[in-house]
Amino acid sequence: MAGRSIISLDRTKMALCPHCNADTIRMHAKAWSSAAEPTKCTSCGGLSYIANTHGTSVGRTLAASLPVLTLAALFLTGALWPLALAAAVVIGAFVYEALVFYRTPMLPTTSAGVVEARHWQRVGLAILAILGVVVMIVIWGGRAV
Repeated sequence: MAGRSIISLDRTKMALCPHCNADTIRMHAKAWSSAAEPTKCTSCGGLSYIANTHGTSVGRTLAASLPVLTLAALFLTGALWPLALAAAVVIGAFVYEALVFYRTPMLPTTSAGVVEARHWQRVGLAILAILGVVVMIVIWGGRAV
């Protein structure tokens, strides 16, 4: 164990399959997996996906608030230290998100679960399409008046 770092930059690092616990799922496959499009274990053929593909609430909060806070601090102080602080926070958040992603376990699923997930994905997309059409009708209707 001596000489190994906590964060491995090895590109061959894999994620554990929840079915057979083999280290066979590539990080790219893990990142792009979802309930409707799971990845397949090369060892046992089991299907699995990562539940949270959008990162943590820390990353989303920083992405929404950090630019505004940085600009406000720049305006109020008239100095450049808020930019350096914001850069340090962004780098720290990036490292935190990478560690959380790496540690997030894969969830097992079955072929029937994939069919159901794809069904609900299509239902959600249909609802969004209908909502988009309604919004366009309301906008065009407002212009006609």
